[in-house]
Amino acid sequence: MKISVVTPSFNQGGFLELTMQSVLNQGYPDLEYIVIDGGSSDNSVEVMRKYQSSLAYWVSEKDRGETEAINKGLKRVTGDIWCYLCSDDTLAAGTLARVVEAFHRTNADVVYGNCNFITSAGLVSRVKRPGPFDRTRLLKGNYLYQPSVFLRRSVLDKYGFFDESLHYAMDYEYWLRASQSMRFAYVDEVLSNYRLHLNSKSMSAVTRMMNEARSVQKRYGAGGRADWTYFMFILWGRHYYGLKRSLFDKLAH
Repeated sequence: MKISVVTPSFNQGGFLELTMQSVLNQGYPDLEYIVIDGGSSDNSVEVMRKYQSSLAYWVSEKDRGETEAINKGLKRVTGDIWCYLCSDDTLAAGTLARVVEAFHRTNADVVYGNCNFITSAGLVSRVKRPGPFDRTRLLKGNYLYQPSVFLRRSVLDKYGFFDESLHYAMDYEYWLRASQSMRFAYVDEVLSNYRLHLNSKSMSAVTRMMNEARSVQKRYGAGGRADWTYFMFILWGRHYYGLKRSLFDKLAH
C-alpha cells in the first residue's frame, strides 16, 4: 500500500528537519512525502532543499494558514493511505509499517494509535492512550491525537478536504465528519510524538482552540453541552493551561 504524508510548515526550521527525518527514515518502500511551507523566513527552505531528492513535492509560498497548506498537499496525494504531520512533530520508528499491518488486519477506514507528548528537547513527558473508538465520546471532546491518525484514500474521496474556515479544530471536525460512516480502529502502540513548546498552538492559543472546538461540536449536534464544556474551561481550564505555560517558560530559560 502506498502511503502519502503531508507536512505543513511555517517558520519551524528548528524542528522541520527532525520531522522530515522521522518520515524519510521509516524505510517504508512506497512512500510519497509532500512538504508545504507557507513562505518561511527562517532556514526552512534550506532544509527542504537538502532533502528534495526524497520528496514527491515541496513548495515555499505564502498561504492563508495551516489548514490551506494541508489541503494544498492533499490535492497532490496519490497514496492508498494518507496522513498529515506538522513540522514540529515526528513519527515513531516503524510507524508506517505498523499502520499498513493494522489496515490489513482490521479493514478499517481510519487507523489511530497512541502518542507521546514530548518537550522541545524531545524528552517524553507522557504517553497518551486514546483507547477504542466511541463517536459519542468524540462528540464530547477530541481524544484522537492528530499525528497518530491515518486514513484511507476512500475517506478523502468521500469527505473531501479540511474546512479552511477552521484554524485550530480542523482535524476534530474532520474526525467527526468522517465518523458519520467510516470505521475507526485503535492500535495500542505509540505511532507519533507530539511536541509541546511555547509556540505550539496547544500552548499559545488554547482559548481560541477550545472556542473553535465548541463551534464544531455544535455543528454536529452537541448543543448546550458544548457551551457548558467551554464555560467550565473558561472557569477552570485556562488557569491550568496558564500554569502549564508558565512552567514551559521556566524550562525554556
